[in-house]
Amino acid sequence: NVYVTVLQNDGSPLAASLTCASVALANAGIEMYDLVVGCSARITPSEVFIDPTESEDYKAENDNEAGNGSVTLGLMPSLNQVSAITSKGEVEFELLNKGTKQCVDVCQKLYPVLQQAVAKAVEDRLSSDHVT
Repeated sequence: NVYVTVLQNDGSPLAASLTCASVALANAGIEMYDLVVGCSARITPSEVFIDPTESEDYKAENDNEAGNGSVTLGLMPSLNQVSAITSKGEVEFELLNKGTKQCVDVCQKLYPVLQQAVAKAVEDRLSSDHVT
């Protein structure tokens, strides 16, 4: 089990938590199939916002018109497998599909950055082990 405490929410807290938990597990040496990269999209009747800020996030009490919602996705990019997906609101299938595809694209682009961060952490740990 992984428990996350969000100290500050600037938007997309679930997507950020998925990514951070995955990198933390990898950094701790926990064997996994792949890193999980999270991404959120805010969907309106006219457009899709990727990685919305807290003020742009979908809130059912404020955005109760049809066509408003959000989708959050967790992707294991090297396997091209969705490990988590959740949506909120009333959204047309075409817009939900567009938001999901955009999230997948963003996750694929973020993946090398996460890989580099984990690799650097491992290299730093190995070099510090040899120094002592």
